[in-house]
This record gives sequence, structure tokens and C-alpha cells, in this order.
Amino acid sequence: MTNYIRILLGALLTLTLSSALAVNFVVSRIVVSGNHQIKTATIRSYIPLRRGQRLTQKRMARIMRKLYATGFFDNVQLAQDGHTLIVKVSERPVIDTVVFKGNSMIKSDKIKEVLKKSGLVSGRIFKKPVLEQVKLSLEQAYQAQGHYDAIVSTIVTREKRRRVAIAIDINEGGVRTVERFIIRGNKHFSDSKIISQFTMTTPKLWSWLTGGDDYSKTKLEQSLVAIKNFYLNHGYLKMHIASHHVSTSRDGKRVTIALTVDEGPQYIVSGFDFSGRLLGLRDKLNAVVQLEKGKPISRE
Repeated sequence: MTNYIRILLGALLTLTLSSALAVNFVVSRIVVSGNHQIKTATIRSYIPLRRGQRLTQKRMARIMRKLYATGFFDNVQLAQDGHTLIVKVSERPVIDTVVFKGNSMIKSDKIKEVLKKSGLVSGRIFKKPVLEQVKLSLEQAYQAQGHYDAIVSTIVTREKRRRVAIAIDINEGGVRTVERFIIRGNKHFSDSKIISQFTMTTPKLWSWLTGGDDYSKTKLEQSLVAIKNFYLNHGYLKMHIASHHVSTSRDGKRVTIALTVDEGPQYIVSGFDFSGRLLGLRDKLNAVVQLEKGKPISRE
């Protein structure tokens, strides 16, 4: 949130409060009204004001911020009756039920765990931003598995006694397949050798059964690490992946992965030695170390 928006909201809040009640009076009593689910004592505990204190504009703004920050209320108003401060609240509804359907790639137990950790369970206060975040997280989880067309829909139905029923409908969509690989910058290893390091393949005879040609962001990240390790284990200690790009076909069903590598120089073992107190064990130590003079250094 920018400073401009903060200043604007602060000005609007001050204007609302000033029109709701007089400022600068000593509060002899605090009355809470409008609550049904949340206990009055609980609401009072969030109000940063006590009897005998003077209600100032600064304290009014602080009361509003504290109450809204609880996430319990859709609306909070302050009113005055003599020296009594009246705090009027409109509670957010309570969750009655949460149901979901349409999932097969992600297990139901995993979704239930996410819902529980997020507070989207029966008996908890309903917070729309939390539901939106869960929706986004589920879609991102499917995208990481290659289901880029997955759509998560949510329906919130208001019921009696300020309760809501939440329904989550999951359309997992299809998976994109790898059409081809494009390798650039390689001089010491062939395209096929680098492509063999990928955890994905182009379509094969049994791909429909194994899913080996399914594209996913997770598989791509694993493949980039495998290619990096392959070079490091062949002496290319300064190798790095200059760029990688994934393009999608017009029908949205196939992808092309383009990779550019910067191999750098190959490092060869010219010799090695030990330091410290060897205790006459040099020969045994030499036998243990798997380094060969004249051979490429291997990080592995």
C-alpha cells in the first residue's frame, strides 16, 4: 500500500469518526452491540481504551484499526450517548460447511490439510481473502504439476444465523506435452547428451502410460539442476545455464523448451596433496581419494 493510499484512508477514517460522535470526552462506560457469535468480553479485550480515559481522535482511529485487524467484522461504528462510548459491530459470518470436488491429481487429505491450516473449517470466522488465497494456491499447485488450464471455482452460500456454506469445484484440465528441445551454446557435449539429462522426454510409444512427456515446472527445475550437475561432474566448474524458455503451441497442448548453456573451461586434475599430520597414512589416503591425474575434476 502506497503512502498516498494510507493518507487517503486515514483521512476518510477520521472524517467518518468525526461525523459519528464528538471527540475529546471522558469515557465512563463502554457498550458493545451487534455481536452474536463473538463474546462481548472478547471484543472488549481488543478495544485499547478504558473507563476514565479521554477519547481523542487518535484513540478513535486506533480502536477502529484494532477491531478491523481482528478479521472478525465487516463493519465497525462508534457512537456516543453522554459519556458512554457505544461500539457497534457487524460480524463476519461463521463457516458452517466446506466441501470440495473434482480433484484427482491432488489427494483429498492434502486439500483438507490446506483448508485446516488456512482456517477454512466449520465453526471458524469466514474471511473472503483467505478463501481467495486458497483458490490461488490450489491453482498454482496444479500448474506446478503441468495442469496449466486448471480452474478452481468457489461458491459461498449464505445461510441462516449468519453462517455460510463453502463449495470448492476443481477442474484439473489437461497436461501439456513436450514437443521438442532446443539446445544452444553447447560445444563439448551433443544435444542428445544434454537432452538425456532432462526428467522429461518428447512423446514416445509408451508416453501415454508413463507420462514421461508431461511438462511441468517442477520437472523443468529438476532437469536444470541435473544438467548443471552433469557439467560439474565432467570438469566444467564454471558452467552456468545462461537462459531457458518455454513456449506453448497455439492449441495450448504442447511446449518447446529452449536452453542456452555457457560451458566455460574444463578443469583437469594436475595433482593433489595432503596437509596436516598424516601419521604415516599417506598411501592409505591416496588409495581412498578418487581423483586421477590428467582426468577431469568431478564435483561428485
